[in-house]
Amino acid sequence: MKKGFCSVSIGIVLILLMNCSVYTQSWTIQNSNTTQQLKGIHMVNELVGWICGDGGALLHTTTGGQTWTPVPIIAADLHSVVFKDQNTGIVVGDNGIILRTTNAGTNWNQVNSTTSSQLRAAAVSNAGIF
Repeated sequence: MKKGFCSVSIGIVLILLMNCSVYTQSWTIQNSNTTQQLKGIHMVNELVGWICGDGGALLHTTTGGQTWTPVPIIAADLHSVVFKDQNTGIVVGDNGIILRTTNAGTNWNQVNSTTSSQLRAAAVSNAGIF
């Protein structure tokens, strides 16, 4: 009886180990080409994404994160970036900063937030509005 139990236990352990190796993912270090601390990331799809951070760091990728292009918009620390689609997005940060784009980041316009507090997060509602 014990021999059968051990065989079953070893079989279960082997199955679990095989499943773990099947689902193991590897991570690749990507160079952002900035020394600023990065704080927020949003991927619009598997290729297009945005990262924001200190000192107004805003970076854009169209290669799934393999290369990042800086987008100079403001000198304030930025904490969160979110896009509702490939064209329309916002980035928020210190001193109540809210910047909005409707043309995939070509132009950014400041939105009045009526606060001077740090804005740490941004989100898109279920209705697709900021």
